[in-house]
Amino acid sequence: MFFFACGTTKRVTVTDDREINKTKQDDASDELVVVDTIYWTEVDRSKDYEATIEELIMDKRDSYKISLLYPFELSNNKISDINKVETKLGRMTQFYAGTLMALEQLEDEGIQLELDVLDAESGNFDNKLQSCKGSDLIIGPRDSDQLAVVANFGKINEIPVISPWKTGRRISQDNPYFIQLKTGLREHFQKLVEDAKENFDDEHIYIIGRKEKREDLSYMRFLQSIAAALNNDGNERPLREFYVSEDSLLLGETAFDSIVAEGVRNCVIMPNWSFSSDEDFVYNVARKLSGEKGLEDITLYGMPILYESERVKFELYRSLKMRICRSSYVDRNSESV
Repeated sequence: MFFFACGTTKRVTVTDDREINKTKQDDASDELVVVDTIYWTEVDRSKDYEATIEELIMDKRDSYKISLLYPFELSNNKISDINKVETKLGRMTQFYAGTLMALEQLEDEGIQLELDVLDAESGNFDNKLQSCKGSDLIIGPRDSDQLAVVANFGKINEIPVISPWKTGRRISQDNPYFIQLKTGLREHFQKLVEDAKENFDDEHIYIIGRKEKREDLSYMRFLQSIAAALNNDGNERPLREFYVSEDSLLLGETAFDSIVAEGVRNCVIMPNWSFSSDEDFVYNVARKLSGEKGLEDITLYGMPILYESERVKFELYRSLKMRICRSSYVDRNSESV
């Protein structure tokens, strides 16, 4: 996995190596597995932070109005789905519950918020957006077309708009009021390819996808273009491509026989990321590849879905030496932050 070091204002003492070389026990077996440890040293920079904070002009008010444009889509969903996490309404209910927990913590810290919760995907969206004119902050929506409209609305009315779900390179351009919390696919793919090339030769890097899926083919082309730009040698497809059918993952005896080779160290990049359309495929690839590889050395690179999906268990992380690219919301190394 890719880890990002975090800065802090606290003074930290470097721990002795013997104290942090611990073991993690697999829930599925009694075998003890040594976990790689990251070491760091931190410097006390509290004076730098205090000087920066003193320079900031803070106009803090007693309360703030927040508009939440959440994609509940109540008009097309059953209310009973709120308890089913596999449904869209169920997932959004979980997200909303997390929002309420966060608000409780903010209230405990003395921050008073007036909340207006709106279903962005039911009823008249324009009317709901106009009701946000007096807001200090807008969070959402999820729909890309709606998000572009809301981002422009925020720019015109000087209201910050936070997008927790979607990214948009064009939407964010020249708009200081638009804040996107998720890093785009381009940045994730760049990191996957860069790290794979640092650890493997091109001939041992496989990009996998489904030939019948247009999205998978576009992901392959994009990953190849990143690798080609890094090499800069005129070869437009420097990495190997491997097409897999979903039937072979479920019914076939083998699916990755040409990737698994005795004594050869290979890696596989799986760029799929969507829970709604890719979770089954992502899980079945990891399961099948782990079963076929035996004792051979295979590393699986992937998107955050591999970390976030409850179907992917610890034994798959260990077996495939997974490296997962995840983004961080905040640059904690920035003194101004």
